[in-house]
Amino acid sequence: MLPIYIDDSNGVAKAMNFTFTKISLPILITPKPFELLKILEQLKDSPINYNLLLQNIPDIDFSRLRNMDEIMGAIDDDLADSIHLLEWLYCVSYKGVWDTFHPSRSWSTSRKIWSMANHIKPLKHFLFWNLVLTYSGNENSKLTDSLVNSFQASTFKDLEDVRIINIINILTCESSSINIAKISQKYSLTPQDLFSSLKLPIYGIEPLTSAYNNIANLFINTNNPSSSQVQWLLDCLDQMSVKQEIEAVNKLLIAIGSEIVIHHPALVMWITTKYSQSNDNNYWFELSTDAREALRKWQGVVNYSDFQRMVDIVLGHSEIRFQDHERRRLQNRQVFWSNYTDRFEQIRILLPKSSFANVQNSLNTKDICILEDDGVETEICIFDFKDWLLVEFFRGEGSETRIFPKTIEIEKKLLQDKHLSASQIHNLGGEIHDHLKYWQHDCVKWLRKMDICPNEDITMFKITPYKKLVYNHDSGLPELSQDQKWERREKLTRWERSRH
Repeated sequence: MLPIYIDDSNGVAKAMNFTFTKISLPILITPKPFELLKILEQLKDSPINYNLLLQNIPDIDFSRLRNMDEIMGAIDDDLADSIHLLEWLYCVSYKGVWDTFHPSRSWSTSRKIWSMANHIKPLKHFLFWNLVLTYSGNENSKLTDSLVNSFQASTFKDLEDVRIINIINILTCESSSINIAKISQKYSLTPQDLFSSLKLPIYGIEPLTSAYNNIANLFINTNNPSSSQVQWLLDCLDQMSVKQEIEAVNKLLIAIGSEIVIHHPALVMWITTKYSQSNDNNYWFELSTDAREALRKWQGVVNYSDFQRMVDIVLGHSEIRFQDHERRRLQNRQVFWSNYTDRFEQIRILLPKSSFANVQNSLNTKDICILEDDGVETEICIFDFKDWLLVEFFRGEGSETRIFPKTIEIEKKLLQDKHLSASQIHNLGGEIHDHLKYWQHDCVKWLRKMDICPNEDITMFKITPYKKLVYNHDSGLPELSQDQKWERREKLTRWERSRH
């Protein structure tokens, strides 16, 4: 209420009170340059070609960019080609404000924007990007309700669009994280790479982050996984959070048997490199007790497979001629060590130059070295049994097994020296075991004295490719008969005399 002074008929000013109605003017929405630049700054991670837009900004006369009413008028008149990309971004970003003043037109204009987006790729991806943010519960989405609710999947037919819409539909369901993981497995892409390949946001998408919680179980439930599926698993592990990775590795170690890992050494190598107890910078103590034991078995199985393959290669080498008893002896050693696969910590293979070219690309292990030439042609395998290092000489008169306590000096020499020869290993001494008749019975006892025992699940001990004997973890193998003992003793005596 304001006092207004008016002259009366006598010229005297009198104060009179008048009440005026308050006038509310509509908010004018105009695309000011700083607003548009702010939008651009927020779009750095969006599928819009941000750099291209920045390059074109100097060519844009901001004073001639239309306000929301003018842009909506162009949309109503189906003049999509007249709308600059920067105007589209402004339109989508501020449509929620415009809708509040034009509720009767909010739905129809939103439907037209979706229809036009089918022919304007940057706009379409910008809308999809924000629709994913919306259904992921991300507050950074720029879509107003009318744009969200007017979306119709049937409008889009391109293959890439169909895949994006599939993702969007998944995000609307409660089980979105597991379904994202399943799709990523189907396309052999990590969840993150799947979204990136479709130009969708990867940050702040909770179902995408949670999808990694399902990766290990999906792989475990895959029958006979291929090499590409193993690589998919490894790629996913690389993108997980530390907590997710540790949980996944624990699951994988406990659930996956040796029959799978023996064919996929890359998986064993990845986990061993990061989680092995021998690695100073690792997560060994984050593994459960069962997982640690499983990792030891994994390593042993892969190490044995290298030894097994090594024997097969040597036996099949066209330039190496074995006598029948030498061939049988080497095959029997191959079988014998299959009873100890859980005990191998690592393996090192030493080869003469004549064998190296035929072997180096056929084995999983990186620990392959060329022996120094000292005139002794033999392949050598060194097994790490935690507290002991065992050396197998494959052929020649020195075809034998030697074992050494794992001192720092011996470990450095046998596992790290790159200039070893067969003679140098012989000169280190060590306890020696033969491969004569019935050698397996004595070797089992010999190893037990050093606390090297067969795998815990062994009940039938493999003696040769065609023979097994009952094994008791308390008493070992059955005793040889008197005739067998006599025959072995006679051969052993002759063998020991020949060595002196």
